[in-house]
Amino acid sequence: MQLLNTKTTVEIGKNPEKYLCAMGFYNFPQLIDMKIQGGTYIHSASEPWSEEQTFSVERRNNWVEHFGLSNEQIHCSGHANRTDLFQIVQEIDAETLYPIHSETPEEYMGIVDNIAFAEYAKSYEL
Repeated sequence: MQLLNTKTTVEIGKNPEKYLCAMGFYNFPQLIDMKIQGGTYIHSASEPWSEEQTFSVERRNNWVEHFGLSNEQIHCSGHANRTDLFQIVQEIDAETLYPIHSETPEEYMGIVDNIAFAEYAKSYEL
């Protein structure tokens, strides 16, 4: 059943330059039906922050390359990326850095001279 105002992959493939498709990673096989060759893929999400996400980026890049798409990354998570965070922390040069919202706070060691790792339920005077 086709919903009103929708197009099939075959219909899109006949004139792909007329369409902007919002697709998740698991929709890439639909590009096969569209017979896409060329265009632009825009990834509008955060950069990978785990090993599994890094593998997903590699798989995505393989799909993008296979279909001859240019690959554009637009960061939109609301968080700064690692490089920017390190630069910001260095520029602020706080007396002590308390990395709180981080899965790997130890990465800040060597970025700043004075780092304190907060302990759960412990009070700190700032």
